[in-house]
Amino acid sequence: MIHEFGHYITKNKTQLYLSYLPESDNYVSGYKESSFIKQMVNISWKKIPLELATSMNPSKIFNALPGEFVSVYACSSIDEDGAETFTHVVLLNYKPEAVDGKSKKILLFYKNPEMVKLRSGIRQNLQKLGITPDKPNM
Repeated sequence: MIHEFGHYITKNKTQLYLSYLPESDNYVSGYKESSFIKQMVNISWKKIPLELATSMNPSKIFNALPGEFVSVYACSSIDEDGAETFTHVVLLNYKPEAVDGKSKKILLFYKNPEMVKLRSGIRQNLQKLGITPDKPNM
């Protein structure tokens, strides 16, 4: 559930904008420059060599860029990277140092006071249910 909530956190109206395309009578969304996803793209996704990016093989991307992603699944897409990183923010028992890409992406959430408050609330609710957040498999 935390992962799925991470999708909402990284794709809500504070993160995306809508543009109307009158020629097709449709709307398209795009990430705001200050969005978590746009910043995550700049931290890790621009480092992916073209041949790996076109292979769409998350395991190869994960292995080729150690320290850039919190999990193999995070390499599936920028949206999954956002949700997986948010999950790690909530479940980690410590605040990492900004030494690698995955840590820098986690720290993006710590820079936002609303996310710090949200993290605390989720962790408190987990503890009320008898669930102790722990270090995710990094």
